[in-house]
Amino acid sequence: MGENRSSIVSERDWQLSLDAEHNEKIKLLSTLAGQVVRGNGETLLGRLSESYGVYDEDEVAELIEEHLQSEFYALLNNDQKKQLLRSIEITPDKVWRYGNKTDEEALWDVEKPAYLKDISPEDSLVLSGLAGADLFGISKRLDRLAAGIEPDLLKRAVLLGGVALASPLTKHPQPGISYLGNFADGLRPETYIGGTHHGDFWTSRSLRFEHAVISPVGEALVFAPALEKIHIPGYHSTEPGVMRSLLAYQVAYKGIPSLDVFSKIEQLLWSQSPKGAGNFADFGEDDGRLDANMLDYLIKQGVDEDEVLLNTIVSPDNLDLRLQLSARKSGVEFAFLSGTDEYIRSFILPSEEIEAYVAHLVGSGFGRTSQYTLVNIVRVLKDGPPQRHERTT
Repeated sequence: MGENRSSIVSERDWQLSLDAEHNEKIKLLSTLAGQVVRGNGETLLGRLSESYGVYDEDEVAELIEEHLQSEFYALLNNDQKKQLLRSIEITPDKVWRYGNKTDEEALWDVEKPAYLKDISPEDSLVLSGLAGADLFGISKRLDRLAAGIEPDLLKRAVLLGGVALASPLTKHPQPGISYLGNFADGLRPETYIGGTHHGDFWTSRSLRFEHAVISPVGEALVFAPALEKIHIPGYHSTEPGVMRSLLAYQVAYKGIPSLDVFSKIEQLLWSQSPKGAGNFADFGEDDGRLDANMLDYLIKQGVDEDEVLLNTIVSPDNLDLRLQLSARKSGVEFAFLSGTDEYIRSFILPSEEIEAYVAHLVGSGFGRTSQYTLVNIVRVLKDGPPQRHERTT
């Protein structure tokens, strides 16, 4: 049940557009709203965050019915009330549209949408202003900042609800770091790497949008549901297996010279600030020697298309759930599988991002594997496998 709930919060997550993230006032608003949500579990957004966003249509309908009897609704003028009602009566044929703005004056015109996303029951909670209004009056500083950015009461509530759910303080409760990939078709991938409060490995990949986002009711907004592809868990010291799988793909499948891959990773590591060992780093039993030797073997033997590079359990209580990495033409596939090899969810990490992923995996230090162990696996690309008399811990 826990895995299903975590997948739902990934899919229903909200995030700011790239343009909005460069707005200092909105970034501050997001931070303040996230702090309010984190510190006030009794708010709707607090409950939404704690329950991983699991709301069905009946629950949303009940919340909105209460919203229509609220003091906030009574303060709205007739036009605002019509807009609110339009937002809560979203029909199933309506979608979120991501794409490039046209030169026409209408802000909601989108030319060749790069992506369409189906609506969800939670959309109405934000677009109706319910989620944002739930935060009014909790923090005077938050109220003043929100009013300074958006004077219109309903639009202010919509903005506040959206950025609150976009806040890093509520978006990814598990510790981790992320990096951005390259734009393609108006979208930009963001990949996360981290560890749970148990020190278990996890990774996820979402798509962020470059330009306009049009809501299901035809309004251009500075936020929208994240186009999250997947959140994939691991178990304890999964990082060494992930590390050697990615490096083997680059060298043994793509044919990139080992020293070239090593040099690129080394440069990236020097350019980023290590995030430091987490609560569990250095406590893993895996010293990396097995994966270092396996990497050397794969480099010598080669990797075939669709070859499974890693197959490991996700939970010791359910051995049917597995994390599997496979070599595909377009990159390394991260897949979360059941015991019958049925795909629960998956994403592809393209070859051009592998060095960046490896560098961030080393730098994160949130899991049970020490950064020293991971560095030793990378060194195989330069120095070969560890000698028998050497110690890697």
